[in-house]
Amino acid sequence: MLEATTRTIPDPSRRGALAAGAWLALGVSLSLSGVLRHTPQLGFAFVAASVVGWSLAYAQRGAVRAWADALPMRVLVALHIIRLPIGAVFLWEASRGQLPQLFADRAGWGDIAVGAAAIAVTLAAAHRPRVVRAFALVGLVDILIAVGTGAYLTFRAHDPLFTGAIARLPYPLLPFVIVPAVIITHLLMLARGGSRAASDPAAR
Repeated sequence: MLEATTRTIPDPSRRGALAAGAWLALGVSLSLSGVLRHTPQLGFAFVAASVVGWSLAYAQRGAVRAWADALPMRVLVALHIIRLPIGAVFLWEASRGQLPQLFADRAGWGDIAVGAAAIAVTLAAAHRPRVVRAFALVGLVDILIAVGTGAYLTFRAHDPLFTGAIARLPYPLLPFVIVPAVIITHLLMLARGGSRAASDPAAR
């Protein structure tokens, strides 16, 4: 009887994972929809809404927090390795005249540096709380600079090269998936204070 009752109780961390999967599916769907061709502002709105929504959900100490706190710190850090090739692509695209040089200089070199640092932290220092916190803070500042530069090119400079580039695949994945995920995971590292890094078996 107890076993049957236990099976009917949803695992909180599983509900958190389902919420993350639903958010990811929404982001990918928006990326493929081509909506940024007509409303590039929606990308920035989605980033802001995602960060606020996940932050509020984490603060509620419910299923989302249970799932997020169970993620190994090494995994959270390793996710940022993807920023290294993304930064290289930004620089390459700018050299071909496909991206504004201002955006490539700020976002490209920053992403390369953070991506390289993510490799080092993942391999050697994911169990050190201070290193994780420092990495999270530097990486967060870098991504905010990139977002700020993109916002400037969109809303102030009205740069057609940037708005045209961000509307073609795979670039829509940046505001609808990658950028919010990067910001959210950095905030999660800071919220957890790197404290779980020392106790996670996967972080050793």
